[in-house]
Amino acid sequence: MGSASGVLLTAVPGTGVGGVPEPATWAMLILGFGAVGAAARRQRAHRVTA
Repeated sequence: MGSASGVLLTAVPGTGVGGVPEPATWAMLILGFGAVGAAARRQRAHRVTA
């Protein structure tokens, strides 16, 4: 399947662009999960005391 720019787009693993994310991507993912976890904890603690 091709795109408008002429770049070949493929869904077959191992034939496209590298599959390992950059370290900054991993950091953002971990920080995002941490933020969601912290928000869930704070919400749960707020409900118990109110």
